[in-house]
Amino acid sequence: MIETVRTAALGLILVVACGPAPAGRPELSPTPPPSPTASPAASASPTQVPTSDPRAQGATSASLASRTSPDPLYERPYVGAYELPNQPPGGTLDHGALPSIWYVTKGTVRWTTTSGTVIDLGTGEAAATPTLGFLESNPGTTINTAYGFLVYATQSRLLLSNQVQREIVASPMLPVPQPAGPYTLRLDLVTLEAAGRTAAATHAGAAVLVVLDGDIELRQQDGKHEYLASGRGTSVVPGGSIQLFNRGSANARVLEFFYTPDSKPFETPLTSPL
Repeated sequence: MIETVRTAALGLILVVACGPAPAGRPELSPTPPPSPTASPAASASPTQVPTSDPRAQGATSASLASRTSPDPLYERPYVGAYELPNQPPGGTLDHGALPSIWYVTKGTVRWTTTSGTVIDLGTGEAAATPTLGFLESNPGTTINTAYGFLVYATQSRLLLSNQVQREIVASPMLPVPQPAGPYTLRLDLVTLEAAGRTAAATHAGAAVLVVLDGDIELRQQDGKHEYLASGRGTSVVPGGSIQLFNRGSANARVLEFFYTPDSKPFETPLTSPL
């Protein structure tokens, strides 16, 4: 699982930045990081869902892709999600390695690794990017688009945010020092029926969420509410508690990307509403 990078500019950055730096390894020269981002709210006057129940209803979740790291990634990491620019039919782009996962939103993405392995991802499919450099191409007849979810060095975030891909959401710098030991990067797809909700739960790791379809209310601890529409996202700090509600009359889909130390429980259900 590595990062999602599709734009020519982002490809260049990947080559420059090379692979992920475990905590303790020197990183790129420090640059004052931009402020963490959260996508705009779904509407000007959102209305809270009139439900306070920590139990799930009308919700399903599927794990799409994952990747492990033997150590924490970077000394001052953040987690983020990016909408990558369109790749035209026949277009190609060289990429370096970053700890990321791609989700294809339109068309087909092809990766050709340095060893010659070919991996095709179609619309609605996700995978961890190759651990070494690879060539991205578009074998289809129409443009392709994708989202990229990654863990990266906070001081190097400008290398991504200054390029043409859209930063959907980026977390604050994660707490340091990070817990020692291996980590798992994981991308899940949550589907909520009309009036559906997930279970209220605490997650040990950091997370970013991006709405694929629908109108979502996200509740966190301390009475925090966010309202997110398609293409918008938000971040959750390690140890944060969340619950998702579908505010619309049709199914809603949300991508959830987690960066979790294996030494801690991935999720702990709550018995009280948020």
